[in-house]
Amino acid sequence: MPSELTIFDETVASGKRVFVFYEAGFGFYDDAMKAAIEERYILASVYSGKFETFHHADLDPRIYDEQLIEIKVR
Repeated sequence: MPSELTIFDETVASGKRVFVFYEAGFGFYDDAMKAAIEERYILASVYSGKFETFHHADLDPRIYDEQLIEIKVR
């Protein structure tokens, strides 16, 4: 995940489509960065469903709802 908005800008401007897992991707940002991203870009949900991961400490499968978000320029 980029740590600066300029990296998002460059990637989107290059014509590449940018996708991010909403919970897993945006969970790494502080509230100020999340607000800046949501204000500056259009976040379009392209897929929503159940995802599964493993909690490595106890090898317990975890199933959670997740969205795949496409980031577009406003």
